[in-house]
Amino acid sequence: MSDGGQGLRVTPCAETPRRRPALLRTVAKLTPQCPTPQHLQAEIATLTAIIEPGETEDSWDKMERAIIRFTAVVKGGGYKHHDVFIKAVGNKGIGLKLVDCVSY
Repeated sequence: MSDGGQGLRVTPCAETPRRRPALLRTVAKLTPQCPTPQHLQAEIATLTAIIEPGETEDSWDKMERAIIRFTAVVKGGGYKHHDVFIKAVGNKGIGLKLVDCVSY
């Protein structure tokens, strides 16, 4: 599955439930705009609140939706706010936690 030429590739694993492609299609239609650094900070705070407690069986779906939403936020202009993005997602920010979430 491709992201429409954005350079990312999503390959579902064998254990992925059948509803995942439907979820990805639904969220792909979501393109939240991120016109200001304050919008990005609010989205990062929401993402942090969801993934910071840690991964459990019950939190997988919520974490997945939050990460997909954050991806859409970044595509919707979040990438333009370099200072906020780098500070929040960099090595001392939430970046390592994101890597932990998506690396399994």
